Amino acid sequence: DLGYRSSLSDPDVWLKAATKANGFKYYEMVLTYVDDVISISEVPMRVIDGIRQTFKLKGDKAEEPEMYLGGSISKAITDQGIECWTLSSEKYVKTAVANVKE
Repeated sequence: DLGYRSSLSDPDVWLKAATKANGFKYYEMVLTYVDDVISISEVPMRVIDGIRQTFKLKGDKAEEPEMYLGGSISKAITDQGIECWTLSSEKYVKTAVANVKE
């Protein structure tokens, strides 16, 4: 048991209270959907390694995501110098429109 609890509003979102190395308190999240898993944590690979101990990962692969549920994911730096992740549905929408046109 990694200590995560399923969210009341979405059973595919798992939460656990955590504290960053600098003392900042936050919630780690594990988002799941069928065979996709993404970890939101100060040390996401520690979480993935814990999951790997119980479940076999597809291709035993774990890496920084580029896509999640059809959306493009990338790192960005805010004007204040804070690193964050962005999610864009542009590629997904373009593909969906192309499929409808066909």
